[in-house]
Amino acid sequence: MASFNGGGVKVKDLLNVIKREAPEFFKRVKGRAGFDGVGGVGIVRGAESFSFQGSQKFIVEIVTDPAGAVPTVDGKAFQKCTSTPCKVQIEAGEHRFVASMDRYDDAETVVAVTGNNQQVVLDLTPNFGYLNLRPGLMRYVGRTSNLRMTIDGMPAKYGMNELVPGVHAVKIEHPCYDPAEFEVAIEKQKSETFNENLKRGIGGLVLEAEWNGEPQAVPVYVDGKEVGSTPFEGEVPMCAEVAVMDGDKRKTVAVDLRWHDVAKTSYRLENKPGTVAIENAASKDAPKTEADVTRERAAAAYAELDGKTLQAESAPQTQVGESVPANIEQKPGVRWVPVIASGVALLTGTVLAVVGNSKAKSAYDRDITSEADYKKNRDDAQSGQTLRAVGGIMAIFGAVGIGVSFVF
Repeated sequence: MASFNGGGVKVKDLLNVIKREAPEFFKRVKGRAGFDGVGGVGIVRGAESFSFQGSQKFIVEIVTDPAGAVPTVDGKAFQKCTSTPCKVQIEAGEHRFVASMDRYDDAETVVAVTGNNQQVVLDLTPNFGYLNLRPGLMRYVGRTSNLRMTIDGMPAKYGMNELVPGVHAVKIEHPCYDPAEFEVAIEKQKSETFNENLKRGIGGLVLEAEWNGEPQAVPVYVDGKEVGSTPFEGEVPMCAEVAVMDGDKRKTVAVDLRWHDVAKTSYRLENKPGTVAIENAASKDAPKTEADVTRERAAAAYAELDGKTLQAESAPQTQVGESVPANIEQKPGVRWVPVIASGVALLTGTVLAVVGNSKAKSAYDRDITSEADYKKNRDDAQSGQTLRAVGGIMAIFGAVGIGVSFVF
């Protein structure tokens, strides 16, 4: 017969709709019975009334620490808000916010949304631990850059590595050392450290020497120490320098040492055993090695010191029991000759010590990418140490000489 509709959030809103529409409603119901008179126009009916009251919505910013988490609101994800920080538009009222991120525990909170630009902050707690890999190496034997380390078969880095809680398999390899394998248990938000020294690897070596096709017995050196003579068979540390005495010089032998395997090589002597190598014109023009330069500097320093000493010894000396004529005047400069010689020795020794120390340090700091690099760097370091030692000794003798000269 008649009807009306409306809406509202509260009961009071509905009562207001009824009060507003009731008069017209009952008027229509009454008129449905027919006309009161013979003629006339009945009630005109048209479109029914319209009422709309939408829910209030606000813009909220979601922020997480660390950033980059995926947020949801009441279990619902948003296409335009997949990584924090970001903004969403939601209805007023209480809502449950959750942030998820790989390797972190979920963070959640319930917030009452009451206005625009409200900020919801969520702090995520890491659910991983750390493994600090710092294996120790011997001085002058290999570099950390040559380490190959894996965790669960995946490449690992020297230093801190993030790992999920649980047991992990670790493998450490280096061309100069035995491989190390172990398991480590990682706890959430805790750190474990591996800093043990690696053990130097061992290989076998068979070394022979020959001259004009005939086998020869010459001394064999490993890392600068004599270990026997050719034909040589024995264990040799990985990345070791192998050398033989060729004439009056040690010559490095190129050996491809293999871990837990045997390397075989034969060295052809350049000089007949029992003879001294003589440099010819061609060898004089050959480039000098770092060891040659070190020896030349030391020889020059000694030669300079010897020359000053001889000059001092050539001065007139007074014999025991010999009287000095009163009319002969000694040269005042003669007594300063030892002082000058000692000063030269002190200065030369100091310079050589500084140069040698710098050379040794520079050699040790270089990166090593191959066995040849390791051997060269070690030679440079040893020659620098030799130069430093010679310079130190010269400086000490020079200082003592100056003191003695002034005393006597």
